[in-house]
Amino acid sequence: MRRSGWRYLPPLLLHLLGSLFTDLPWLNHLLPFGLGRSIHWTAVYFHPFYYAELALWILIAAVGVVRYGRKAWLDGLILVGAILVLGGCVLGATGALSIILWLLALGEVIVGAVRRAPRALAPAAALLIVGAAIFAILDFPLEEHVNLPGTLVEMDKVVQMEGGHPTGKILGLTVESRPASLIHQWIGDPLWTFLSPTDAEAKDARVTPVFLQEAHEAGLAIGLKYAGLGGDATQDIGFLVYSVTPGAPADGKIKPGDHVTKIGGRSFKNWLEAVEVIRSHKPGESVMFTLMREGKELAVELLLGANPTDKNLPYVGLEGKDAWRYKAPVPHTTTDLVAGNSYGSVFALTVMDQLTPGGITNGNLVAGTGTIDGNGKIGEVGGVPLKAYLASLSGADVLFVPASQLAEATKGAPDTLKIVPVTQFQEILDWLKAHPKP
Repeated sequence: MRRSGWRYLPPLLLHLLGSLFTDLPWLNHLLPFGLGRSIHWTAVYFHPFYYAELALWILIAAVGVVRYGRKAWLDGLILVGAILVLGGCVLGATGALSIILWLLALGEVIVGAVRRAPRALAPAAALLIVGAAIFAILDFPLEEHVNLPGTLVEMDKVVQMEGGHPTGKILGLTVESRPASLIHQWIGDPLWTFLSPTDAEAKDARVTPVFLQEAHEAGLAIGLKYAGLGGDATQDIGFLVYSVTPGAPADGKIKPGDHVTKIGGRSFKNWLEAVEVIRSHKPGESVMFTLMREGKELAVELLLGANPTDKNLPYVGLEGKDAWRYKAPVPHTTTDLVAGNSYGSVFALTVMDQLTPGGITNGNLVAGTGTIDGNGKIGEVGGVPLKAYLASLSGADVLFVPASQLAEATKGAPDTLKIVPVTQFQEILDWLKAHPKP
């Protein structure tokens, strides 16, 4: 029995649907039974349509291998490739492997057509045209980057406290930054943020070990403090270096994690005061930075540049944060499913929920975003409209956001989502206590 090359079109069409529903998340509202709105806590969002696509690739290739044996060696490669893509949903390497599957299928059809008759090239032509169009429009990366709604993260998968028992459901929210494709440029959803290659590189440069660990350290300490289990935070003078901009005056001289205590011989209490001290100097001046690195005090001299946005202001090219020492005496384990500082508030909430008998969510499905510092202050984060939209897909009963970003959150979520602005961690606890879900 001859094998029809048309059998490879259905997986390509499912890939088209998967890409559309991933790149255009508002389409998920059209799906019945909440399909596509379930909670994903893996590092990569993998839409149900992609799973269906893989299932078809595996089924078609497996049938070919079973029926035709060694003659179906290309089917065998497709089978192995589909299994690799399935593993890639965890590794994050799905795009390139999907293209490989398509090329293998195209090769298999062409080889079969050459062996049989020229008219059998019709499926090959269809595969080539449909596949090329899908990948060109939906998957081919452009230089420009785009920020899209990311993943819903079950925070119980991120931190587990020794002796703790998860009771409530608490969700963290992420934003995905990826190379834009033609579909993004054509549609231009108002919630999306487009970045130039330079801006995308600068954003990536901010993701340092200091940045990645902040929510873990602060969230643990504050969660334990409010749970009455010995957590604490003490503020040091000076500031901690978050990140250094490539090519800036500080690049190669100051490192992320350095604790800067003096600038030009002047002391300061925190990052905001340090900014004022820097601005008291002029571009072109040489200024000495006193800092602690790995327990040793160093003096680093920097030649200040001119600020790219205002040539009258000095430019150092580093980002800092207030320096805190955190105390978290309860043993715990954490994972790297999410990274950054924007989930600090829900991290602290999760710690409390696990260690409080009966939990603290009062039956609510809770979503939230916001940094947290040693005083329990909730700070601003990026991508709030996208995160609010993502929370609306989750079915959350409440979304907590930094108070100063309430207007941003309302742009991304329907009126049906309850959005609560907060400035302090205690306000989250007070709201949950006052609003039990029946």
